[in-house]
Amino acid sequence: MFGKHRHGRKDSEPHSEQHGKCHPDLPAGHPEMHCHQHGTMLSRFLWPCLLMLLAEGESHGYDLMEKLPEVGYLDSIPDPATVYKVLRKLEAHDMVKSEWDTSGAGPAKRVYTITPEGEEMIRGWAVSLRKTKESVEKFLKVFQNKFGK
Repeated sequence: MFGKHRHGRKDSEPHSEQHGKCHPDLPAGHPEMHCHQHGTMLSRFLWPCLLMLLAEGESHGYDLMEKLPEVGYLDSIPDPATVYKVLRKLEAHDMVKSEWDTSGAGPAKRVYTITPEGEEMIRGWAVSLRKTKESVEKFLKVFQNKFGK
């Protein structure tokens, strides 16, 4: 996981330090910053899906995992370690906050809540996804004209 990205940034360095070099026209936290830095937009689709679920109300990781298909995450449900890793990254980027809930029976659960920064990230993803949808629809139209259904 550690190494260098295409802009020479090591994984341990915050992307915001390199942000202006690779995306001078995008605001910090914009989803294309993340998709360019870490891979394709769809490979990071878990981020906005978790944020969208949290926009509906606070929740804990396992509950979020079960609800992912409700917001369009149609890949196989990621393992809990992946979900919690993404939630920690979202928290490190101030997009979510968490607190321990000790009120219920059994072990304490970490409950996550979206922040205004997280809501802004969802808006950015919506813009990017609309553009991607338009591109995919155009591609499929050309494909259908060339090859049929």
